[in-house]
Amino acid sequence: MNKRIKYIVMASGNGTVFQSLIDADIPHGEIVALITNKADAGAIERAEKAGIPAHFIDHSGKQEQIDKAILQVIKDTNAKFLFLAGYLKKLTPAVLSQTKAYNIHPALDMHKFGGVGMYGTRVHQAVIDAKEQFTGATIHEVTAEYDRGEILRQSKEVAVLKTDTAETLQQRVQEREYKLAPKFITELTHKMTGGGMKIVIVGGGGRENAIANKLRQDNPNARIIGIPGNAGIPERIPLAATEVDRITEYCVTEKPDFVVVASDDPLALGLVDMLTAKKIRAFGPTKKAAEIEWSKAFSKDFMKRHKIPTASYQVFDNCDAALAYVRDIAPHPLVVKASGLALGKGVIIARNLDESAEAIRSIMLDKKFGKAGDTIIIEEFLTGPEVTLMAFVDGKNFALMPTCQDHKRAFDDDQGPNTGGMGAFSPAAAWEPELQDTVIKTIVWPTIKGMHQEGREFKGVLYFGLMKTHASIKVIEYNARFGDPECQTIMPLLETKLLSIMNACIDGTLDKLNIQWLNQFALCVVIASAEYPGDVEKGHPIKIGNLDPAVTLIHCGTKPTPDGLVTNGGRVFCVTTTSNLMSKARKLVYDEIDKVKFSGARYRKDIGKK
Repeated sequence: MNKRIKYIVMASGNGTVFQSLIDADIPHGEIVALITNKADAGAIERAEKAGIPAHFIDHSGKQEQIDKAILQVIKDTNAKFLFLAGYLKKLTPAVLSQTKAYNIHPALDMHKFGGVGMYGTRVHQAVIDAKEQFTGATIHEVTAEYDRGEILRQSKEVAVLKTDTAETLQQRVQEREYKLAPKFITELTHKMTGGGMKIVIVGGGGRENAIANKLRQDNPNARIIGIPGNAGIPERIPLAATEVDRITEYCVTEKPDFVVVASDDPLALGLVDMLTAKKIRAFGPTKKAAEIEWSKAFSKDFMKRHKIPTASYQVFDNCDAALAYVRDIAPHPLVVKASGLALGKGVIIARNLDESAEAIRSIMLDKKFGKAGDTIIIEEFLTGPEVTLMAFVDGKNFALMPTCQDHKRAFDDDQGPNTGGMGAFSPAAAWEPELQDTVIKTIVWPTIKGMHQEGREFKGVLYFGLMKTHASIKVIEYNARFGDPECQTIMPLLETKLLSIMNACIDGTLDKLNIQWLNQFALCVVIASAEYPGDVEKGHPIKIGNLDPAVTLIHCGTKPTPDGLVTNGGRVFCVTTTSNLMSKARKLVYDEIDKVKFSGARYRKDIGKK
């Protein structure tokens, strides 16, 4: 039998939100009482019909007696929390010190449209008078001040029409309230049963392990499942991240509370679209929005359409035409890129005609990167330091993350072939604070607005790969998700709950969050297999010594076996830390990194030196 969490609803009026909770199927929640301050409240009749005890508490007396009466009902019913659904009295510290309480408020900006006397149609009239374009409903934690507690969940937006009256707007917002309240109580009571939220993370690398670590830190009772995951995520489902039909079937059956689609392939295959269609809450952009990453040809043309600074380029789907272009027109050096997804390795710098011709043939004829190379981009070779700038995006608002500096080349001093990334540090040494306004104006805003204009509203993490040339900042590439290893680098700096940010991205309410980051340096060094970025030999036994607690070991390409942990990929681990000085961070990581041992293990020794 399911454990049920008992709670009390408090209402002063007709109780329509109360009724939505009565009617909802909330498997882990049970309403054990109604408290009202109005003897004639319509909510009383609703409670009687549902067989729920109703308690009228007269508020005309002393506050001490009112508090005592409320606390007695809580004690008698063994209720674990209060839910205020149109309750027009303030709860005092005496009550709030004994129980948690949550309130539903009929506006998205409860600070602007909240406070004493702001309820019912008064709120909606204020929204109309302020000429707001959108409104909705908010659930927040109750504090001793009116409408000032932490925002926990918000409804989808309701458009404010020019023809709206307070009454017509109220009607549409209430429809959102009737869905939001049961959903919130369902999630809350499920977590309170002890099992916590069930969160699925789709992907199997270091990025996914870093996301899992942060979600577990924020939600200690959460059950986190990796698909396929790695040894850093104890609970795993043996499905490839590209098996989007089977992942969707799994989620429909197992009903996770939240799915993070973290890696590029399932985004390109439309997993977020598929899960959303099944009413499964999923974080990440749609397939159409993710095209900004999975088609470099699209992204370059997109930048051209929206006047976003980038290297000059040409797109080719014919090998002979590409060869003729590099032979007769293009200056060298130049860059040859596979248009599709190539694990961060589909870029070749060609310094002369022989190298560019070889790059074109290897990608288009020899299929070095598979179908990703059916179309290629040949672009201008730019020089300058690279900077990674990532942003949380909710379709119309964004919140920038700390900058990072990635190290793409396989060996020290930026030698060797391109990789998915051999390490990173934050903040980027090449980033100057005065650049931010320019980058926002010329790159970030035009990208987000352009995607919206083209019917590709972007919700998720948008990655800007930038180069600081002698002339200006230019976009080298976009990603439609957290970078790897940038995610492992900056996630320890994030103080705000990651799930709150992801929910805000989905709900379009990112502008209501104040996202906080530690003001420290962060460093991440990748330990790779000897052959990486080429084909690697897997299955080497791994031994891990006693690491300093100040560093975190992130699993990337690892696999548990009956005989112990073995290597299972090119990038095997990341060693990360944070510190008030980059020199301290470097010393911490490099003092500990050799305690991780497997045959052929190697790493760059110059991460964080730039």
